[in-house]
Amino acid sequence: MCKDLLLKDQVCYSSSGVFHTLGRNEIIKPCPERFQECTDPFDVIFTCAGRVYKMVVKDLCDREQKPWQPVHVINLDIKDTLKAASLGASITCELYQGLQQADDMQSSLAELLPAAKQKTGRSFLHTVYSTEDLR
Repeated sequence: MCKDLLLKDQVCYSSSGVFHTLGRNEIIKPCPERFQECTDPFDVIFTCAGRVYKMVVKDLCDREQKPWQPVHVINLDIKDTLKAASLGASITCELYQGLQQADDMQSSLAELLPAAKQKTGRSFLHTVYSTEDLR
């Protein structure tokens, strides 16, 4: 990906932080991943764009799930800039840490999301998908 962007406009992608972000991502994961191809079970999924949120919820509805396994899908819209991504990552990380400490995810989210909205001024989309909804 870096090689392709270097050929297109090295100055633009360097100054916008794209190469920095790609370098960081290479450390975190070995290659791009596709949610649609992942078969791991999830308790919570964070998305960063409304259209991605809708696609994830649709994909979950189309999958065969283990009965009675709820999945929380949470969206925080994040603009595609380095500054916005850093802020969004911080907000998401704080929510995730709150969930890790919680005994009950459902009741914790009922407290964490409004508190995060009040603190950041940002709204969240939240859906609980469960195969029980289909029965």
